[in-house]
Amino acid sequence: EQVEALRVQIAELESQLAALPEGDAGRADIESQLDTLQSQLSTQEQTRDDALQAMVDAKDIINFDPEADSRMTQLKWNGTLEDLIYTTLLSGRPVSAAYWPAPMVAWSQDAGGPLRRDQIQNLTDYVLNWNREFTLQDVRRINQLAIEPSAVAGPSVEGVCPDPENCVIDDVVAQISTLEVMDSTAGQQAYTENACSGCHFSGSVLAPAPQGVFTRAQGYSQQDPATFPDARHYLVQSILNPNSFSAEGFTAGAMPTTFGRTLDLQTLANIVAYLESQDQ
Repeated sequence: EQVEALRVQIAELESQLAALPEGDAGRADIESQLDTLQSQLSTQEQTRDDALQAMVDAKDIINFDPEADSRMTQLKWNGTLEDLIYTTLLSGRPVSAAYWPAPMVAWSQDAGGPLRRDQIQNLTDYVLNWNREFTLQDVRRINQLAIEPSAVAGPSVEGVCPDPENCVIDDVVAQISTLEVMDSTAGQQAYTENACSGCHFSGSVLAPAPQGVFTRAQGYSQQDPATFPDARHYLVQSILNPNSFSAEGFTAGAMPTTFGRTLDLQTLANIVAYLESQDQ
């Protein structure tokens, strides 16, 4: 901040100096001020660079902690690193603003973004090449430090099921049944805002399409009534604990397991209502 403030002052004085004709008595005073500020700027830049270099040397620039869990472990991601990057670019950051200070928008055309799938793949390949040491030049160029995700950043959300693996689906379905309203229109909006459509679309190889999902859910209920007493149980479990069951033709690990922490009961119910409306 001090460096930027000095640069602003210098730019203002240089502008004033340029406006004065040669030989003007006021030029000497401005030139003297410029010399002083330039000296201060040089000192501040050197101090900043020394501090940044120390951070680079200590790997603090990327919040390096050899004991910390990897991002894939934090997200309980069962797929590959390439899958995680590709899915994040495709449909947005696969966690909510409760985990990151701000959500990341979806970039694929499938999810309303501007990029084709081949462009998403090219970006994925590019990001995979980032695994190298940071240099002082990198830090200067990006002009920011890496953001450390925080469980308390962003708005607070009372998730319906903070521990998806131990979530009692029967209890959640029972809670949904007590709600006065299940709004499918609001559910469609939440479905889009949570980037579900980035993976769930007709022809997707990552996840089943929403079209016909209610009929498929009824089929799974008939096949395994002990696990899925009805279609709603299947839908709720698929959202809150997606790795517990894989739809035919798809594999576990592609869908985030964080929605139990990031969706409140009403939002979850609205999404379920939207899915139940897809083929009725």
